[in-house]
Amino acid sequence: MSLSALIGFTLFVIPSLIFVLAIPPWESRTADARDAAHNAARALALTPNWAQAEAAAAEEVAGTTGDDGVPTTDVSANYTYSLPAGASLGPGGTLAPGSTVTAAVTVVIPAGYIPGVGTYASVHYTATYTATIDSYAADNG
Repeated sequence: MSLSALIGFTLFVIPSLIFVLAIPPWESRTADARDAAHNAARALALTPNWAQAEAAAAEEVAGTTGDDGVPTTDVSANYTYSLPAGASLGPGGTLAPGSTVTAAVTVVIPAGYIPGVGTYASVHYTATYTATIDSYAADNG
């Protein structure tokens, strides 16, 4: 093998191969994060009180990402709510009409994978979804 072929293989083929192998996990993990954030925000908006809503959202995130084989150690989530001006949590932690709930789901994406060696780098991707509790669903009854 000539020196130019060796240099070309080392500087072009190997990095290109590593980049191509990183694309499928990136696409699937970002889709998982977006789906999990959407499902979690929906669970937050449809559950009667905040404590139950957080538990329902966590279950949705675990189900959405777990179905695609994402390890639980590669997923984290954060849930928040914002009340309208002058409103407060109702009895039992119920959210007032017009409140917004937000789910932010972060997944770890392997940025480089070499067959036989494993993952050598990773990137964190966060998907956020916000839902509003409307007047009809606010009583959750």
